[in-house]
Amino acid sequence: MAIPSPFLMIGITDTLSVYRFIKTSQKEYYDTSPVFTGIKAQITPASNDILAFYPDIPAAQLFEIYIFTNDTLINGDKMISAETSNEFIIRGEPAVYNEIVLGIYYQKIVGVMVV
Repeated sequence: MAIPSPFLMIGITDTLSVYRFIKTSQKEYYDTSPVFTGIKAQITPASNDILAFYPDIPAAQLFEIYIFTNDTLINGDKMISAETSNEFIIRGEPAVYNEIVLGIYYQKIVGVMVV
């Protein structure tokens, strides 16, 4: 596992479990068991550039989620916080940052909090 970038180490704020979004010709649903558990994450309010990209979503519901593992996440997956039980739906594909020489690896995810 790569060491997170020092500029992102403001603090780990949450531990997340990820549930895969499944879509068939009959129905859409979330898997009943998580595909990943114990993911350490930093959750922050969305920046202005993210808010501008999603103008239809209230700012209070939009968050940037940073994880420091190489777990494969996809659009529509649901993340549930172990600390607060907040649920976040992943919007779009996570941005992956990988600097092999410096040992920096993280994913930046846009999440919409379910209210």
